[in-house]
Amino acid sequence: FDIAIDQNFKKNNFVYISYNGQSRSDDWGTELVRAKFLNNKLSDITVLFKMQPKSRSNHHFGGRIVLSNKNELFLTLGDRGKKEQAQLLSSHHGSIVRINTNGAIPKNNRASVQPSPPSSSPPVPRHNRKAAPRPGEKPCGYSTDPEVTQIAQNVLA
Repeated sequence: FDIAIDQNFKKNNFVYISYNGQSRSDDWGTELVRAKFLNNKLSDITVLFKMQPKSRSNHHFGGRIVLSNKNELFLTLGDRGKKEQAQLLSSHHGSIVRINTNGAIPKNNRASVQPSPPSSSPPVPRHNRKAAPRPGEKPCGYSTDPEVTQIAQNVLA
């Protein structure tokens, strides 16, 4: 889905990759890894996030990655075609998540959500809003302004 290069790439060689990950029950959902990119190869691959619950739907994955200048990243998650899931706080569907680039949840995060059913992984934070800003609008990505360090959600009406 997306690839982002760490701001300190020249020192740490980290890249972030979102992709469609499969569960043991053959469901699918957006996942995020951090890896080192050296000599045209990925190594030290660490899973930072797995969307829960996964789905058998074949559309609306999201997966856009935006890095902030505070060692945080934002990841968009589509509703996977299950609009009812996008309205549940116990589901990652239709969310924007914010995590630190090391995979930890930021201490000042607005809200955290425990996946349903609860898993061994820690709750993943949501950022901003759960649903589209106004009726008929759909999130479609991010835009950034590095001079004022702001990230804005783009929507389609």
